[in-house]
Amino acid sequence: MKQILRGGTVVTGSGSFQADVLIDGEKVAAVGTGEEIGKLAQGDTAVEDVRGCLLFPGFIDAHTHFDLHVAGTVTADDFETGTRAAVRGGTTTIVDFGTQYAGESLAEGLKNWHEKADGKCSCDYGFHMSISDWNPSVSRELDDMMEAGITSFKLYMTYDTQVDDRTIFEILRRLKEVGGITGVHCENSGMIAALQAEAKAQGKMGVSSHPATRPAAAEAEAIDRLLRLAEVVDIPVIVVHLTCREGYEVIMEARRRGQKVYAETCLSIC
Repeated sequence: MKQILRGGTVVTGSGSFQADVLIDGEKVAAVGTGEEIGKLAQGDTAVEDVRGCLLFPGFIDAHTHFDLHVAGTVTADDFETGTRAAVRGGTTTIVDFGTQYAGESLAEGLKNWHEKADGKCSCDYGFHMSISDWNPSVSRELDDMMEAGITSFKLYMTYDTQVDDRTIFEILRRLKEVGGITGVHCENSGMIAALQAEAKAQGKMGVSSHPATRPAAAEAEAIDRLLRLAEVVDIPVIVVHLTCREGYEVIMEARRRGQKVYAETCLSIC
């Protein structure tokens, strides 16, 4: 079944313009003028007038955490509710972080995430793989992960899934060998733990204590540490959910040194 969306404003990465859109099945077949699209639309074609509407391509959310057990809690959405919400907002593809918990292989972690997601999603989906238990066997598994299409990984510098600097360095070297890339949650875990202990001792357990116990310096220091490790390995890395100017400045300094660093922003409203 073909469908024409007529008279809307098409929004792309380079700008916006008024055009008709021809959809064939689940794919955008053509974008152009009414006459051009009319010639391509052969046979049974529905036409919908969308003048006054903005037409976006399906969004891709490459950082979701559905049904994730971490830090003594579980994320609010699972794959069923999370992808329903995604589609409602125009997101048609998500990439979730499959997680290897302590004692598991990467294959077991990926199997667990398929069981959480398969048959329950309302949109397209894929996986990164979080590594929390590094050993020689897991190192060998990276070849299998790449063959299975899992080419991006995640490391934590805090929480109960964190890995230390030596482990990060070893994983970066191995990822360089296999052609993978990692995104890293960057925070100084020791600094945060000390600040949290002080706040608890003072009875400061409210929401306002959260930013006080996770200052920008904790993120910026960890970003710098990660990027120095990546500099020695000579591998691109991704800083996930960057939240502060201080961290951004560390990234820009690394770029000026010639490093390739990707950054994902995480906006907050105060």
